Amino acid sequence: MKFFTFIVVLGVTIATSCKKRFGCQPEYFEYKFASGKTIDTMRLGFSDPLFTYYGFLIKEGNSNVFTYKKFFRDCPEIADDEGVMTIVFEAPSGTSFKIQDSLQLLQAKCLVSLQCECFPSSPVFIHNGSIEGEKLSENKWQVKLNLSMPWNNQSFVTFDKTFTK
Repeated sequence: MKFFTFIVVLGVTIATSCKKRFGCQPEYFEYKFASGKTIDTMRLGFSDPLFTYYGFLIKEGNSNVFTYKKFFRDCPEIADDEGVMTIVFEAPSGTSFKIQDSLQLLQAKCLVSLQCECFPSSPVFIHNGSIEGEKLSENKWQVKLNLSMPWNNQSFVTFDKTFTK
């Protein structure tokens, strides 16, 4: 009888733990661009020893602005696991571009921000990596990106994806 009770309790435990995992929303991504735009940055009045924070606005201009968003996995039973990482950068209008060093990343106003219970939370410039883009049509760009995150040089965002309007 004890063995039967043990098996029932074990089965219920496994079933409910699986149910919780299936209740999680998976991470997902957005790859968007806008033409005729520019990124306007402004240094924020606060900083810490590790980072200088910036605010930014996307406004009318003569460039293309690319926005990548990673929406973190969200499980209802885990507090503060939701959030979004956003990377924005500007590239000249044309049919292709290459951004290959820290000066070009700065000129492209390449910023990363985290909206989550994580650090750093305000936008910071990305200094290491490369981005290449090729225009496929009026509404699509193919972008190869390999960027080192400023808070951990061992952490990279890498992809080869199509950005759409």
